[in-house]
Amino acid sequence: MPHDTVHGRPTRSELPFWPPLIDLVGLELVDGFMWMLEILLEDDSMLHAYKHIETRRYLHLHEDGGRAFVCVGPGRYCEVDPRTALEAVVADWELSLVEDEDAGPIRAALATARARADDHGAGNRED
Repeated sequence: MPHDTVHGRPTRSELPFWPPLIDLVGLELVDGFMWMLEILLEDDSMLHAYKHIETRRYLHLHEDGGRAFVCVGPGRYCEVDPRTALEAVVADWELSLVEDEDAGPIRAALATARARADDHGAGNRED
């Protein structure tokens, strides 16, 4: 298990919180996700878990809209670069779009989402 993990537990909230996802992937791709749950971290901040409809993979985004996490074990989360988190969720899906009539616009939206993720990652690095 990675050393830089934080503990989190699901809350009882059933109110979806979309701003972190919209901020990362944009309105063009947000409909491809379901909000699943809110996770209270040990520092009293929140993660929101979004499940991609096609890949069934989770994207865990911090309420501040700039940080991404991966689940590394029951109740344990590790911060990762937002681009890394996004790629883990959408890469296989993008490959399946080869013959999809919507592939062009989806790929364009993914390119925009990747650029946003890179910007978020750059904003979180201490130079």
